[in-house]
Amino acid sequence: MDRLLYLATPDRNRISGEGCYTMKINVPDQSALNRFLDDLLPFGNYRVNLSIGKIK
Repeated sequence: MDRLLYLATPDRNRISGEGCYTMKINVPDQSALNRFLDDLLPFGNYRVNLSIGKIK
C-alpha cells in the first residue's frame, strides 16, 4: 500500500469545545486527503473542516 509521508507542522493545537485537538494539513488533492484520513482512523474518530479560500 502506498502511504503518504506526513510532515509535522507547528500548527497543532489543543482546543476547548467539542473537539480535543485541531490539526491543519495541506494535501494536493482529495485522494491524498482520503489516504491521510484512512491512516488517521486507527487512532480515533475525527471531524473534517475544509478551507475553501483565504480571506485577503
